[in-house]
Amino acid sequence: MRNSFLIVKNNFKIIFKKKSSIFTYILLPIFSLLFLLFIQFLSKTEVYNIGVINNDSGILSKDMISYLENTKKFTLLNIKESEVKDKVTEGEISYAIIIPEDFENSILKNQPKNIEILTIKGQDATVWIENYINMYIENLKIISDVSKNSKEFYDIYEGYKFNGRLSLEGRTTEDITAKKDFTTSAMGIFIIFLMYTSINISKLIIKEKRDKTYYRICVSPISSKQYVLGNVITNLLIIGFQLFVVILILMKIIKINTNYLNFFILMMTFGTVVVSLGVLIISFANSSMSIGGITNFIVVPSCMLGGCFWPISSRGEILKKISFLMPQSYVIDGIEKIQSNLHFKALIPNIVMLILFTLAFLSIATYKMKINKSIGEFV
Repeated sequence: MRNSFLIVKNNFKIIFKKKSSIFTYILLPIFSLLFLLFIQFLSKTEVYNIGVINNDSGILSKDMISYLENTKKFTLLNIKESEVKDKVTEGEISYAIIIPEDFENSILKNQPKNIEILTIKGQDATVWIENYINMYIENLKIISDVSKNSKEFYDIYEGYKFNGRLSLEGRTTEDITAKKDFTTSAMGIFIIFLMYTSINISKLIIKEKRDKTYYRICVSPISSKQYVLGNVITNLLIIGFQLFVVILILMKIIKINTNYLNFFILMMTFGTVVVSLGVLIISFANSSMSIGGITNFIVVPSCMLGGCFWPISSRGEILKKISFLMPQSYVIDGIEKIQSNLHFKALIPNIVMLILFTLAFLSIATYKMKINKSIGEFV
């Protein structure tokens, strides 16, 4: 164990020897996340033109339309049902919502009718307004639950409106879906940089092995297992620091309401996969230069198939099955589960699969190093 910590100590000396190395090998994944956040803030929020067909003459449907307008994300236009197809096709409106007849009575009975949303852009385009509508209807259902009759319902509802809660919620409510999508996309990019930097740390260490520093360490009896353990600890400490900063960004800047402990556990487990993959690449590389080629051949395609660039759900069945062979897919899936506020038990299959990847990579790497007879052979 002492020899492993000597490796860790020497690794940090190498990494912190140059200030540029600190940025390249430690801060780069963090800055990639900050850059994406900066781009998001610079981009203007798109305002959607929505056609409204209100077949209900009640107060609640009219107030809901006002509520949607107060979000400042939608421009609502009253249209006829016969105009929907032409206006959506020509791009005059992004989509149309149809409020059914007797919508208000269905709320009073606590059996709200569905509001139909028509679009040609697919389900992703309607997610935002669905969230706002569902949020509004949930508020009405709560009032309906505690009301004994329609008079009491309207009394509570008017008081709710009078206190400004309904309109205030419409103006200040945050787009949870947009934040979730951004977080998933940002973590996909973070995963890519995390893999590159972790592997490059090992590559940097290999280059330094040519110096006398390495040979002084090699005077002590160091086995392949001790060497692997030392590199794993070094990388995990750096990954732990990076994740700590990322969590601070998610908490203080993006302000995602999620279980950060589960997030940290999931990402640290993936960190072990990344580190073990780096060790595996090193064990098969014949030179420092060959590591770069192997890294590019593995990281980019696996991240593409694993869901770091675009959602796995949007692919065909064959690509979906292939994605299960990539550890990144279990991380992305786990992040989506965490953002859905699922219990830790839901993450256990993801974590188990990541641990299996880690054990497989480390076992192969350790065996390969042992065959090489000495650590110096693959430097």
